[in-house]
Amino acid sequence: MRRSGSRRLSRRALTLLSTALLALLTVSSALAQQPTRITQEADKMHDLYLFVTFLGLVVFVLVTGALLYAIVRFRKKDDTLPRQTHGSTLLEMLWVSIPVLLVVVMFAYSVVVLVDVEDSAEPEDLTVHVTGFQFQWQFTYNLDDLGTRSVPGSDETIQILGTGTDEPRLVIPVGEPVEFRLASNDVIHSF
Repeated sequence: MRRSGSRRLSRRALTLLSTALLALLTVSSALAQQPTRITQEADKMHDLYLFVTFLGLVVFVLVTGALLYAIVRFRKKDDTLPRQTHGSTLLEMLWVSIPVLLVVVMFAYSVVVLVDVEDSAEPEDLTVHVTGFQFQWQFTYNLDDLGTRSVPGSDETIQILGTGTDEPRLVIPVGEPVEFRLASNDVIHSF
């Protein structure tokens, strides 16, 4: 028994609608989990994230739309072979050059943001080395950065080490720029 065209169409519409709803729910839950941006660097990284996501979404929609159009428009109707055509040089150059251009633009913008974000602190700024290890943190200050070096030329440091029950306290000067150098000894600590 053959299905009617309207029944087939309603089933396709239901499938398309449920897929779109699932995609919308997935995207909305991902956006809801974005942390609050506090620093200028975080704003720049967030802008880069949105730019790359938007560009990827545009490419996805265009490619999926073209694919669905080709599937519906050129589906097989009978056993006759369609007219055979050869490739178009202009079209092939376009679909190679446009993705290359998009990747170059994303790369250039990423490099600009990375250079700006990774710009190191001024030499006179306080540098705190933060080392994560299982279930705890260790903060290491250079005494020269604090202006309290007791022996000229020595490499004295202050280490504040946390234990399983005692949390280390990070103490930094108010209103002064501080550079944090993050490292991990054994596990990923979601820096």
